[in-house]
Amino acid sequence: MKKMVILFTFISLFILVFSETIIFSMNKERYSIDNISGYYKVKTNNLEYTEKDGYYLFNGDIFTNTIGLPKLPAIRFVVYSYEENLSPQNIILNNPKVISLQKSVYPVQKPRSKQTDTVKFEINEEFYNSGKRFPSDNVNIIKAGKERERNIYIIEVFPFIYDSKTMSVFVYDEIEFEIDKEIILSQAEWDDVPSKYLITTKSSLLSSITNFIDFKRREGFFVEIIDIDTIGATNIAIKSAIQSVYDTSSIPLRFILLAGDVDIIPHFVGTEENYPSTDLYYSLLSGDDYMPDVYVGRFPSSDTTYLKIMSDKTIMFEKAEWLSGDVWVENAYLIASDDPTFHLLAESTQIYVAQKLRGLGMTVDSFFAYNSSGTPVATAINSGKSNVVYSGHGSNTSWLGPEFTQIDINNLLNQDMIPFVSSYACLTGDYSLLSDCFGETWVKAQNKGSVSYMGSSVYSYWDEDDYMERRFFDAMADSEIFFIGKLMNKGKLGVYTAYSGEGYSKRYYEMYNILGDPSLALYTQIKDSLLINVLSVIPEALSNIEITISEKLTSLPVRNALVSLSLNGNLNSVSYTDSTGKVLFANPGMDGDTLYFMATKPNYRYDETISIISSSLFFPYVVQREFADTIFSINTANYDFSPLDYGTFNIFVTNFGEDTIISLVCSLSTSNSHLQFLSNSIDFPDTIADSDTFWGNIPVEASVNSGLKNNTGDTIVIKFSDINDSIVISRI
Repeated sequence: MKKMVILFTFISLFILVFSETIIFSMNKERYSIDNISGYYKVKTNNLEYTEKDGYYLFNGDIFTNTIGLPKLPAIRFVVYSYEENLSPQNIILNNPKVISLQKSVYPVQKPRSKQTDTVKFEINEEFYNSGKRFPSDNVNIIKAGKERERNIYIIEVFPFIYDSKTMSVFVYDEIEFEIDKEIILSQAEWDDVPSKYLITTKSSLLSSITNFIDFKRREGFFVEIIDIDTIGATNIAIKSAIQSVYDTSSIPLRFILLAGDVDIIPHFVGTEENYPSTDLYYSLLSGDDYMPDVYVGRFPSSDTTYLKIMSDKTIMFEKAEWLSGDVWVENAYLIASDDPTFHLLAESTQIYVAQKLRGLGMTVDSFFAYNSSGTPVATAINSGKSNVVYSGHGSNTSWLGPEFTQIDINNLLNQDMIPFVSSYACLTGDYSLLSDCFGETWVKAQNKGSVSYMGSSVYSYWDEDDYMERRFFDAMADSEIFFIGKLMNKGKLGVYTAYSGEGYSKRYYEMYNILGDPSLALYTQIKDSLLINVLSVIPEALSNIEITISEKLTSLPVRNALVSLSLNGNLNSVSYTDSTGKVLFANPGMDGDTLYFMATKPNYRYDETISIISSSLFFPYVVQREFADTIFSINTANYDFSPLDYGTFNIFVTNFGEDTIISLVCSLSTSNSHLQFLSNSIDFPDTIADSDTFWGNIPVEASVNSGLKNNTGDTIVIKFSDINDSIVISRI
């Protein structure tokens, strides 16, 4: 078993000054966690405390959570393991120091609802008068649950311990401990392929989402349909059918789309405060916890017209087939509440998110409603924003500050420029109502509105919304996660982590839902278009098909592009490209079959192409190419094309045709003219029998243009012909 030792080292500056400030912070943005071969070290920079209502209030990001007890900074982070019962071992508390305070530490208060401004002050007088210390442990591990087969653990470390007898805080410069079971150091993010995409709907509605189903299959998802007319129309019956697929499918289930409103696909009623309308329980398929095992979203309509609108908008967004250019996808828009008490919290969150999005290269616009500062909502959205985020008060039918209603949505002019809208507010995502809620209006608006919507079905809370929004965009900016189902789950796990699973952690898993495709990938830019390089005619005798994915403009190879292969309209294989942009599929076809290829990657425009399987009599195939470059003072002979290189070029060919090739000639050209050939043709032996292999007779001299930067791309186009004027074109 691999052991993990986690070492926390803190910079200690404990000189009390009259300003009542200590430089010592536990805010996440102000400490670093270093991991070397399973050993962790956390360094902190500063923390401040201020006076509030006769107490000392410590600033920070994450705190102790017990209401009425001292609010002390804490560190919490997530680890994953297939092991059970993780616990800290061999805890060592190094260099304890004591800070004597003149006042008690401010106690933890109840969460602040956006429904009401009044909160009763809470303090556990028994503890503050007891002479006891809090918290009792410096290190704790909490099992949150499972994501599929992975256990999720929250590691929490408390470097501050409050002594109520002396009104002192014990601080530990360094905390060491071990975990004696194996952890997953490299997290899988559920992007494994192949994966199954399950669509639950009525047979009468299928025609309205046929294009969506077809696109998802070509994109690389093994789509299966559950017909509720067959399996039953209760949420229990539908969940049972989903569970059966999850348990028995040889292809792992990853995504669920509920294509229908609650009248035909009922929601679940949550167990927490206000009993949230939720689709969470459709995603709980392994274990007895409330950690989702799959991603779930909903097209919230039972009307074929609206289902087609949502389907078509999703396809258009994923294909990046809009008429408004690409610049708008680089723009985000953040809206902060006009609440007189909590507007600063909403504004600070949006400033934090703006920094994250700018780090991804986005341009960020905003509207801070309390001071009416920034671009008004309709003006901003009509100008084109790919990501719209609201933090504030809401209702079933509107945002409340600034006010923006369903009528305003329907009056938008953002044709084709349809954003993902996330609303950290009360009630805007309550899709269980008889009439459309605010979020449903966004996704049902034809050729405008939004492509997808995330919102709460019940009243929300200020701090919890803040944690969820920050962790959503942390995952996007720091982990390069772009799929909204995964982003929402990361945001919810952020709430769980902040509160150690206590308070409203479960409620947040229940109350926030996605109205849209959970596999949708968000844009921060369009880097380039993908280009699939594969033979247009593939010999039946070829065992494996090599596909290379490159950027269209630069010809650079693209790593981690998702490539799918469909045979005669049915998905056959799917995989990710390697560091050279290549993927290899077994040839599934026979003479006359059609192979369809699609390549996708977040922030790229997709590509698709078709190849034909042929048992052609004439089929030379390039097995290998070689560039024998000469030695220059600045370029060694490394067989790579480099700026200013000069050498010879040759290719190694196999005859995959059924006849002997006579007088094979290969002509050479390049797509971007970065590579020059002194002679543009290569000759081969007079005859090449079936399955024989040969190098070209004489390599041709080749040179790379000067003035090029390293990694500049080009494509060599090879045109084969023989004595019968047969032609095959290949690209490498």
